[in-house]
Amino acid sequence: MDKSEQYIKMSDCPEIQGQFNPDEFNFLWDYTLRDSADAQYAYKELRRYDVIGFPYRYQHIWDTGDGYEWSALWLPRQDQLQEMLGKQAYDLVRPFYLWCFDNCLDTCNYSMEQLWLAFVMKENNNKTWDEDKWKEIE
Repeated sequence: MDKSEQYIKMSDCPEIQGQFNPDEFNFLWDYTLRDSADAQYAYKELRRYDVIGFPYRYQHIWDTGDGYEWSALWLPRQDQLQEMLGKQAYDLVRPFYLWCFDNCLDTCNYSMEQLWLAFVMKENNNKTWDEDKWKEIE
């Protein structure tokens, strides 16, 4: 599972965070501990933050039951990214391969999660990663 700063940054967008399903086993990135964490508390909501200095824009909030809230960013697994495309695996292999061949064959230094996330964003949202943020494909 990719836990790199790059993948965390790529995952921090409404198109991805809006598809979080708190009923499934998920990998979450704890803002305060900077580590993975279990979602053992009652899920509340997804919030957007525009506070300067806050590391990420989106957070999933849990109620700990003792008056505190716990927040984290969802990092989708590769299978969850593939599910976002709404196709069977055999229908994804060729388009994914061709996209990788056209976009990153000789300069690719991405994890499989990063590649699948970029492919999902291109297919579902017509966006591309510019090493810092998602932008519309013209």
